[in-house]
Amino acid sequence: MKITHIIQHLGLGGAESFVVELANQQQDDGHDVDVLMVGKTCHLRDELRVPYTVVERRGGPDLKAIQQVRHHLRVQQTEVVHAHTAPGLLYGGLGATWARTPATIFTEHSSSSPDNQYGRKTRLLNVLASKFDAIVTFDDELARRLKGKPELRRARIEVIPNGVSISDPRTLNRDESRAILNVPKDSLLVLAVGGLRPQKNYELMIDVARLTQAVHFDGVLRDVQFVIIGEGGDRSLLESHISSVGASNVRLFGGYENARCLFQGADLLLNTSTWEGMPITMLEAMAECLAVVATRTGSVETVLGAKGIFVSFDPAAIASTLTSLLEDPNARAAVARAGKERVAEKFSIQRVAREYEELYRSTLPGTSAPDHAQG
Repeated sequence: MKITHIIQHLGLGGAESFVVELANQQQDDGHDVDVLMVGKTCHLRDELRVPYTVVERRGGPDLKAIQQVRHHLRVQQTEVVHAHTAPGLLYGGLGATWARTPATIFTEHSSSSPDNQYGRKTRLLNVLASKFDAIVTFDDELARRLKGKPELRRARIEVIPNGVSISDPRTLNRDESRAILNVPKDSLLVLAVGGLRPQKNYELMIDVARLTQAVHFDGVLRDVQFVIIGEGGDRSLLESHISSVGASNVRLFGGYENARCLFQGADLLLNTSTWEGMPITMLEAMAECLAVVATRTGSVETVLGAKGIFVSFDPAAIASTLTSLLEDPNARAAVARAGKERVAEKFSIQRVAREYEELYRSTLPGTSAPDHAQG
């Protein structure tokens, strides 16, 4: 099967990470796969193993870029266009229609709140999405909300979760990770990963850190470090908050191309977001056997499951939960093992790629989905 993924770029972000994982796995499964980036700038992941092409576009709808997408699809003889993010939806949808590509799939990766899902997109894009053979989202609740949009009521909406590889050969060991993060060997480390923007609610995390300066571990009082990996517009605001509350144990590390490779250096991953889609970072942490603590929001419960460790938005309550886990390595290890088992069972990229293959085949004329064993 000839598959072309269309996305704005492959820089840092959950959607971008997922496209790289899915494209690589589909190639491993024997498909002919490429990635078409339609954007003003080209960000690329070193781990991408499939061919890629860049189509530069101007601001606003760019007819020339649509023509280039159509030309690419015709030359590649693409059978399935799989579009991601708004530029992928617009340029992939119009280009595929013009090229008469047999099957079109759009995956909605939006991290906006459920009430705003598609809300910031124009009606034109909603209508365009409805013309795709299928729209994919990552959980049943978001599928229901999308179905409630007037332009999408007749659309075929499917639920396929995000997925990650179960192991990453680039993962560094604990000492190597801590050397990069500049965290002392004897400190306990709580890690957070994501862009510095309001949705991530890092001010709450800073308040938690102020209350979790040290814990008793192995009979010794150990200091607790909080490191936030990510960059964004809220940096100055967060730096000011760190200073004002006296949370000297919090550090804004900045962006890092592959945060997953540093997870072995951490003791916990903490997510304090007010809203999440299906966070790739959590899935990667679970795959690396790192315990996760998170606010119960968006699709986080879908990721962690009913037995996950959830917290409210109260700093003292979160600090108490973190302290209990940091002081009890056995409890922490049990949470980490359960998370790894859950990813292997439900969110492996191999399983997700099979589900997408079945969806592709169901939309291609004259084909049917293969009978795969679950696993």
